[in-house]
Amino acid sequence: MRNTQRTLRALSLLLSTLIGLGAGFGCQKVYDYEQGTWEVVAEGLPGALFAVYAHTPTDVWAVGANPGDGKGGMVLRYDGEEWRRLSGFALRDIWWLSPGTDGDTLWMSGSKGLILKCSMAEETCEDQSVLGAETLFGIWAVSENEVWAVGGDLSGVGKHHIIWRYDGTGWSQVTALPSDVPETATFFKVWARGSDDVRVIGTAGAALRYDGTTWTTMPTGGEQQLTTIHGNADRTLVVGGFGSGILLKEEGSGYAELDIGDKPVVNGVFVHPLYPPVVAGARGLIMHEQNGAWVTFEDAPDTYFDYHAVTVDSEGGIWAVGGNILVPPLIDGLLVHFKPAVD
Repeated sequence: MRNTQRTLRALSLLLSTLIGLGAGFGCQKVYDYEQGTWEVVAEGLPGALFAVYAHTPTDVWAVGANPGDGKGGMVLRYDGEEWRRLSGFALRDIWWLSPGTDGDTLWMSGSKGLILKCSMAEETCEDQSVLGAETLFGIWAVSENEVWAVGGDLSGVGKHHIIWRYDGTGWSQVTALPSDVPETATFFKVWARGSDDVRVIGTAGAALRYDGTTWTTMPTGGEQQLTTIHGNADRTLVVGGFGSGILLKEEGSGYAELDIGDKPVVNGVFVHPLYPPVVAGARGLIMHEQNGAWVTFEDAPDTYFDYHAVTVDSEGGIWAVGGNILVPPLIDGLLVHFKPAVD
């Protein structure tokens, strides 16, 4: 039954994506990642940017650090013509965002238990923050009545790792975790295909899977830092590293490393149903998959700053965000965009 449900979800996801692209019989566009144009959309912003979401190619959101200017954590919105900074969402750093399933909701998470349920149409948020010192580095919405948020306290003052679950009425902390989760691991991201297929990754090589009933750990081949996880109906990718970058693919009950060459730390990954997966990381690194190999965008804008997240919109456009993301002050927000050529 679960396999049947998973197949139906995958087919539904692919169908909705094709419809959104206008890809009818004989009219599907072909996008060329070897040809296209890059632009620096914004740089030198007062706060570093940590996450980006493309609702449409002309409706893009980015969030990030609170620069202490009284406007709160960075929240930017692009309407196809210009970027606006929205203020007053939260006086804390906003580390991640995830779309809801109703076409309007946008979930955000951040420092000191920050959780926001936002309306894109109204540009307002309901504060659903949970108690605790932990930063919620990742959030993911499975449905309107199921949302996951993960994080921890890197300083060790609070819990090293923590998982929260929303059931449509409130948030509760998950306590039944496997005993072999590294004690000092901090969870960074959560991603799910459905209620019975949830994944969490973090530091010390920590990787977990939830099948709707039980949490189990997944071997990753080491104790490296795992920063972001994302996938589609067919594959799951994880990125991270310390000093040098790593890219892992889910294989069987664990993860196996892919060859990306000698690259700096990789922080962001996005796996689109139709376009090549992309990754982004330190010192302006942006790569995409091509014929089974990973290729660097050599013409991407030069920068000594680091990207923290990347996404691909419904027209194959790439959006990457970052800045000074490693140590305070978390400033100099950066956002770049790639528009692929169309054959």
